[in-house]
Amino acid sequence: MYNLLQVFVLKSSAIVMEALPFILLGSLVSSLIHVYVSEETVVKSVPKGVFRQIISGIFLALFIPSCECGIVPIVRRLNAKGVPAPMSAAYMVASPVINPVVMVATYAGFKGNAEMTLMRILISILAAFAIGFLFSRMKDPFYAVKTETHAHGCSCGCHDEKGGFGNIINHAKDDFVQTLVYLTIGAFFAGAFHVLMPESVMNSISGHGAAAIAIMMVFAVLLSVCSEADSFVASSFVHFSPASMLGFVNFGPIFDLKLVFMYRAVMSNRTMSKMVLTAAAVVYIACLLIDIAGFGV
Repeated sequence: MYNLLQVFVLKSSAIVMEALPFILLGSLVSSLIHVYVSEETVVKSVPKGVFRQIISGIFLALFIPSCECGIVPIVRRLNAKGVPAPMSAAYMVASPVINPVVMVATYAGFKGNAEMTLMRILISILAAFAIGFLFSRMKDPFYAVKTETHAHGCSCGCHDEKGGFGNIINHAKDDFVQTLVYLTIGAFFAGAFHVLMPESVMNSISGHGAAAIAIMMVFAVLLSVCSEADSFVASSFVHFSPASMLGFVNFGPIFDLKLVFMYRAVMSNRTMSKMVLTAAAVVYIACLLIDIAGFGV
């Protein structure tokens, strides 16, 4: 019993400690951009045409980086400023993966594997295109936001328009604490999974490529780990194939338990269902093709 507890503590704490520097860096970068870069500056010249809008939304992720934990408030602000739905949707899907901090974290989480990092980015781009085109075919997929009003008593610090060091620290602190909570929960379940799941069952599941990808995608939903840390969690499932790990790190940032409640602030349950099913199909098929091609084996 003591040995099992020791393995649980070591696995869980290792995931948290490896991811902490990237969560801190991500919180600081997001805070600096929120305070000093206005969305008007970035979106004042929105391109015409769905394809160009989706491309712009993907590239926007490089300049307004955010993990999925903080993406919904940003999307609300973009929508309030008149950004078209395909562009906002593409940004919403791409930003948790295609931003500098997460790309570096992914590279570190997969032990310096550049191919895994590149594959994650490419799958995220495919998903962003699919969701962007889906939203372009829907009438008002996002709730209308006339003004940026916020609930009274909110202490997140995200609505103070003043600049300065104190405001940067407040934003970074709140982002860091929120992300750390979800990371700790994810690490807890990942550690428990390693302890409780018998080796024979693990080998049996991981040996079936198609099933393993689907199972890892379900794990991503249940564990709800932030995209700045999910590669560290995914790489800890050493019995699973690289393709199934890619399913974990690509589907989780689009849909997990915490996002169910956050998405409802910007879209209906019907819209969310269509988005999730589309994203699941794109990620699963892409990972299955990668597995069939023998990537990483």
